[in-house]
Amino acid sequence: MMVEEKLRDTSLWQQTFALLWKNLLLKWRRKWHTVLEWVQHLAFVLLLFFFTLSQGEREVHELMPAADLGRLRDFNLTHVVVGYSLQSAAAHKIMQKVNESGLPPGITIEGVPSETELRQLVSQRIMVAVTFENDFMYSIKYMTDSVPRPNDYLVVRDGCHNLDYCAPVMYWTSGFLTLQASINAAIIELTTDHPIWASMLSTMAVKMKSARVIVRPFLYIAFFIPIMCLCYVSLSYLMTLYIAKERKEQRTIMRIMGLRDLAFWLSWGLLYALYVLIISVLMALVTTSVVFLESSYGVILLLFFLYGISMISFTFMLCALLKKPRLVAIIGFFVTLFLSILSILPLVKPLPKSLEVFLCVFAPFAFSIGITQTVHMENNLRGVFLSDIGGDSSHLLTSYFSLLLDSALYILLTLYFDKILKDKHGLRHEPLFFLRSTFWSRKKRSPIPLDPEDRRRVCTGDNIETVPVELRGKEVIRINSVKKIYNGKDKKTEALRGLDLDVYEGQITALLGHSGAGKTTLLNILSGMSTSTSGSTYIYNHQLSNIYDMEEVQRRIGFCPQFDIKFDQLTVRENLELFSKIKGIAARDKVFQVAKVISDLDMKYIQNVQASKLSGGQRRKLTLAIALLGNPEVLLLDEPTAGLDPLSRYHVWTILQKGKSDRVTLFSTQFMDEADILADRKAVLSNGYLKCVGSSLFLKRKWGIGYHLRHMSPSCNPDAMTSVIQEHISSARLTAQNVEDLTFTLPFDNMDSFPALFSHLDQHVGLDIMSYGVSITTMDDVFLKLEGEQEIEKGDYGVFAQSDQNEDEDRDVYSQVDESVLLMSDSGSVTLHGLALWRQQVVTMARIRFLKLKHDMKNLRSILLLLILFLLPLIAATILLDSLQTIHDWKLTPDLYFRGPGHRAHEYYTSLLLINNTDGSIEEFVNGIKEQDILVEVINGPFDRETIGYNGAIELSLQNKGYSCRIIGSPQAQNGLPVLVDIISNAFLKTLKSPEKIEVWTKPVLPDLDYLSYYGLFYVGASFLFFASGLAPHFAMSSVEDYKIKARSQLRISGLFPSAYWCGQALVDTALYWLLLFMMVAILFAFNYKIIIPFWQVALLILEILVYGASIVLYVYLIAFIFRKGKVHPDRWSFLFVILGPCLHIIVFVGVLWFLEWRFGKRCLKTDPIFRFSQRKNQFKQNPEELEDDDEEVLAERERVKNLKNTTDVEE
Repeated sequence: MMVEEKLRDTSLWQQTFALLWKNLLLKWRRKWHTVLEWVQHLAFVLLLFFFTLSQGEREVHELMPAADLGRLRDFNLTHVVVGYSLQSAAAHKIMQKVNESGLPPGITIEGVPSETELRQLVSQRIMVAVTFENDFMYSIKYMTDSVPRPNDYLVVRDGCHNLDYCAPVMYWTSGFLTLQASINAAIIELTTDHPIWASMLSTMAVKMKSARVIVRPFLYIAFFIPIMCLCYVSLSYLMTLYIAKERKEQRTIMRIMGLRDLAFWLSWGLLYALYVLIISVLMALVTTSVVFLESSYGVILLLFFLYGISMISFTFMLCALLKKPRLVAIIGFFVTLFLSILSILPLVKPLPKSLEVFLCVFAPFAFSIGITQTVHMENNLRGVFLSDIGGDSSHLLTSYFSLLLDSALYILLTLYFDKILKDKHGLRHEPLFFLRSTFWSRKKRSPIPLDPEDRRRVCTGDNIETVPVELRGKEVIRINSVKKIYNGKDKKTEALRGLDLDVYEGQITALLGHSGAGKTTLLNILSGMSTSTSGSTYIYNHQLSNIYDMEEVQRRIGFCPQFDIKFDQLTVRENLELFSKIKGIAARDKVFQVAKVISDLDMKYIQNVQASKLSGGQRRKLTLAIALLGNPEVLLLDEPTAGLDPLSRYHVWTILQKGKSDRVTLFSTQFMDEADILADRKAVLSNGYLKCVGSSLFLKRKWGIGYHLRHMSPSCNPDAMTSVIQEHISSARLTAQNVEDLTFTLPFDNMDSFPALFSHLDQHVGLDIMSYGVSITTMDDVFLKLEGEQEIEKGDYGVFAQSDQNEDEDRDVYSQVDESVLLMSDSGSVTLHGLALWRQQVVTMARIRFLKLKHDMKNLRSILLLLILFLLPLIAATILLDSLQTIHDWKLTPDLYFRGPGHRAHEYYTSLLLINNTDGSIEEFVNGIKEQDILVEVINGPFDRETIGYNGAIELSLQNKGYSCRIIGSPQAQNGLPVLVDIISNAFLKTLKSPEKIEVWTKPVLPDLDYLSYYGLFYVGASFLFFASGLAPHFAMSSVEDYKIKARSQLRISGLFPSAYWCGQALVDTALYWLLLFMMVAILFAFNYKIIIPFWQVALLILEILVYGASIVLYVYLIAFIFRKGKVHPDRWSFLFVILGPCLHIIVFVGVLWFLEWRFGKRCLKTDPIFRFSQRKNQFKQNPEELEDDDEEVLAERERVKNLKNTTDVEE
């Protein structure tokens, strides 16, 4: 056995930086793509910048003094009708108690038979509703313009510098506080039998002194956060396309060379981390200039940067999960969009902490947590700072850690999915591979000795030449009963059927066989690019079915696949340097190794040429050079000389011959002479079986036909010549005969008789024999004989015989269809002509077009995607309109503004200031508040009107042997006043020894949404019908493909009329486009089923769809014909049709207008600076007749006309 050499040690960082250098170089070489990519990235930043500027400048309102609103019993608004449902016993009991106890004059109470009728009356502004869930939980429903929106994040805070426009004060002006206090007093009295009406209704409402506050539009909070979450959506989309494409095309072959998975992901991660840094710098610059004016630039920059890193990691995970680049990009876009929309959840509803922690697994949500709280602190002119990261800015610390954990989680999942998910090539780890010690141990694995029984079975057989004694025990590659089955949609294909083969040390072995014999499949299995279905393969006694042994073997092999390995934008030398680093070649040896393969393969003159500009043969040499890098111990070459010129083939032969003593070489070829000259042993494969193995002499002796004797004779008497030759060699036979030329076959077994035969022929040369010659059987003869036997034995392989027979039947049916339908020629037996032939051609082309659409799933998926894009706004708008009724439902609880005991101090959540103005102890009342999990700060004395820094305060004083309260609400606490009323009510309950707790909800009712729900939704959907113009390029540009594969040329040569070609396609494409248009319109009306339009409008709509559909399809045909030589990008054409369609129509119509002017208004264009494209000359023609005896007046007139002509030309 060959002495094992030092294995290449692949360095993670060497591979990472090599791939990073490659990525940077590709970006630099593809300057135009890079510029467009950055334009797309920066477009979002600029759009955000201009969009925020369009909202106007912020307003900073200074300190405003405290203001008394009045006592709750002094509410004086008239005609406030409070309704409740008579179906609820609790509501009837409580509301009757409220009515009996006496209300302010402006409030009346009425019972309504049902909840539905009650809601209708509220929406019609007839009354205010009170609904009860039980005796202690109720909701108060006002119209949305009567009470403030309860969501603190979705409101515009103005500091209440004007009480007439102060949102928190609306709870007082609308009577909400009075009604709430009355109901709470009734509940307390019914529960404790202790009246507290005087205390509750004598409560004084006060607006606390306003701090400096920023007034921002609604957009900055509710709409701005999801937009910022989408700041990396363009980066993620393009990154997915690039990574998924390289992973699909190049990663498998780089893995065979020893590439580590982490190096692949790190190289892309480092590149796009630089992208993220640039974008985050710009985003932080824009937001701190327009939105986060009070916050630290570095803090916001770090938040954007960590969010970008987490989005990169998330994109990596999607690329590892899915295979197809475009599918990954599309799914990634929609997932990011959905998660960004999810980020508004904290604005809509207060989320439980457990749910909030769970949702932080998604990066957009974790990012939105930090942004939301930062916006809130900006509103209070505080901002966030790194120095305050442990205080009020601690929410950013939560976002930072969440984003870091998300990034780590996504990277780990990427590596995990990358190992356990199997693609069409390569091995995969078991799901729990990380629990095995062998995965973490980097110790050299011990080879597994081959079973002696397998060795005896491999080495025996009539068709296998016995190897010399000195080679026994030196098997490097061992293949035992290997089978490979490909599972197709309809049937299984057996590529290898129990193959047995040994490849020995120091030898070159050739794989021969017809196309599809299994040569490439076998080499792919040995290289690790594919796995065998059954059987075992060993290289250096390492079993390839074991993933860890395979990784050990891949460090020893050099693999040249059937396809070319290259990065198009890199030069030959750059490609070699890159792959040498991936293979782990040391830096000190890299230059020598690259220079050596360039010299050996004669590539010095192309070493600085980009791979995209190489010819097919030159690309093949580059792939072979990559395989030879690092002096691999095992060379696996799949048709390495395909496409090479004879001189290059000779160079390859020389290289392989020189190095064969130090390595094992197994290659496949279609050139029999190459195998004969180069290979020590040849293995012939046929239909997945091993036909024979041996040297050239062995194969020629066993399957060859011997020597060929050819002689020329003037008389050319075959019988006489045959008898002469058979006198010496009885088994010789005549195989070919011409006028003066006879060819005989001489078997190998009679070589002893050759001297006597040649001596006899020499004696007759110049007499009855002109000349003669002898040639030996070639490998081509052997191969043809073997394949001939295979054809005879085809019936023995039932599977193949049946499949071949079925394929022949299918071809016969297809041929019959073609012969009976595609009558496109005027020759032969064709009987159709003129219009009849044209009609048949149109029908035939329509059928072909239909079959192409039927089998082209890619276009169907693109069409389905656009339909989904059309449906999404309709679904989103429907959900939004349905949720508008519940989005403002808000529970008025103390934890909205007040922190509990033991909670960390935070300026957003403050303690409750309790002012004791009773000159006595209020311990019982304080305990009643503390039982509500509120941190209470008690001070003595009257209320100081300069007090700020609290979300709310309660002043307690004595009045008529009872308590009199003053509630002071901060303008920054949107629901502060009703929350304080709720706190007082529950405190009274606790002091009266009741275990119950009153819970109050505010549920503002939106106006009747019939118009908005139907017509508004209809207009939203109709505005998205422009997606319809983007459907046609996905199926109506097939003529470009026909042009590239020369199908159109072939059809026209066959007699196809050009008009029949276009009309046949238009029949199917137009019908499909009509179907899609009608489907989109039907979906639109399905979402707006209450909209009824008259019949004449329906007829006009149908006519419009028919005309529009036909015109767009023909328009696409025109575009496809003009740009038929370029690449087909249906997505780009769809974008152009959707966005630039009107512009194209403008150009076309201007061109038509110019043509009409040019055609019918010729003289008007000669001085027009826009419509004049060329000088227009008047055609002056000289009279051919020569007049005699011209007088002076005639001559003068001719001279004048001549001068006029010259003057006109000069003016033009």
